[in-house]
Amino acid sequence: MIPNFSDVDFALTEFNNTELVVGAKDNVLNLIQFGSDSNSFSSVEMEANSTAPILLQQSSDTEVDIYVGLSDGNINKYRYDLVNKAVPAKVETISLFSTPINQFSILDNALVAVSTNKIRFEGESEIIFDFNIKQVALTKTSSGKYLAVILAENNMISSLEKGVPVGKIIQQNNFEIKSIALADIKNDAENYIVFNHSNEINAINLDGSSAENFPFTLNNDLTFEGSPLAADINGDNYSDIISATNDGIVYAISGRTGKVISGFPISIGGTFSGTQTIVKRENDLILSAVTDQNHFYFWSINSNGKVDWGSEFGNNFNSSSLGSAESKNFVSTFFPKNKTYNWPNPV
Repeated sequence: MIPNFSDVDFALTEFNNTELVVGAKDNVLNLIQFGSDSNSFSSVEMEANSTAPILLQQSSDTEVDIYVGLSDGNINKYRYDLVNKAVPAKVETISLFSTPINQFSILDNALVAVSTNKIRFEGESEIIFDFNIKQVALTKTSSGKYLAVILAENNMISSLEKGVPVGKIIQQNNFEIKSIALADIKNDAENYIVFNHSNEINAINLDGSSAENFPFTLNNDLTFEGSPLAADINGDNYSDIISATNDGIVYAISGRTGKVISGFPISIGGTFSGTQTIVKRENDLILSAVTDQNHFYFWSINSNGKVDWGSEFGNNFNSSSLGSAESKNFVSTFFPKNKTYNWPNPV
């Protein structure tokens, strides 16, 4: 990556055998579109520094919207043409807070953002929490309501429905939760909240009840690290949960049975950094993990299954969202084809 390209999490997409990478450094929005013959670079100066992961949303077959959370509490929206590759044009400024945007999520036309201990749906009043907010993820209920799932720094998981002025506590925990993921692991028209705790992988529904056959527990002193992922690894139409231990052992747990999937665990050959992703490429799933020495490992999994949660912020768009359990969600196709190992590679 170009030096000084981004100091926030960048976002990716692909178009006609090119890959677009969008990041931001201080108050400069940076784009580079990699092509087979040439690369195109552009940048835009903004009125404030970027303070949140870059978020992309496809606006048409040839255009992508770029959302940038800023230190002044606003979100700038830019539109980029993937064909003519002109400098992106700002189309909207969304005013939400008087303090920096920490993270935000988009699903369809719904946007929810967090700043310190505040959360706000676009077009509605802000809600103030007693503790700062670590993470927000957006989903839809079986009745079609937009629902923000919130992880606070006191490790409380709660929810806020769009159009409702008060939140709801889902689960209060006395242990640290670093991040959450959303997944349809039971095919019961309900998405589940997935998170790691020590040697456990937990899955709870939106009311706080544990999913059947969960938590999954290791019979040793290893701990699960980083953000869990969710994808249909074994082709049974249920999303499975992928998580790695501190010593670099990657487990895939069946969402249906709560048991380790055949061919797993696999090893990354070193200490896990906490970073892993899974994306769909043609008829395969590509799983990646990074060691603490920045060694990248990739596995090609022969599955055409869906990806519910493919990275820390949901997918390569950083949308941090998952549609209702019966809906079909966006699946990433971004991945270099010549950098994979074959799976399984059992430990």
